[in-house]
Amino acid sequence: MPRKYRNYFTAAEIARAFDVPVDKVESVAGKKVYLNQIGDVREAVLNVHLKWIGDNFTVDERNRLMEFEPDNIDPLHVFYGITILLDPDTGEGIVPLDDVIHGYNIYKYQYDNGYWD
Repeated sequence: MPRKYRNYFTAAEIARAFDVPVDKVESVAGKKVYLNQIGDVREAVLNVHLKWIGDNFTVDERNRLMEFEPDNIDPLHVFYGITILLDPDTGEGIVPLDDVIHGYNIYKYQYDNGYWD
């Protein structure tokens, strides 16, 4: 049975999340950034190593990826009740990748089959 989800984000989506030009992401990862490459791409394009975040997203990255407006964050309340982890070095909020993917499917594709495997 084929899966109904992608196992990647596009370079444009990751560029939006990281607030960098698309060509910068494409030069590192090509047109697709697979889920297990997010941390490495972040390190390459932002020139920063965040050891605690891995392939997850910061709250700000998630907001840019989802194209949330500053005054209307999460209008469908998809992210209410999730556990936001705190980076012990920076104190920045980290949204687990599974929660980002789940919310992305709901907002972008109106598709909710639970979490991606």
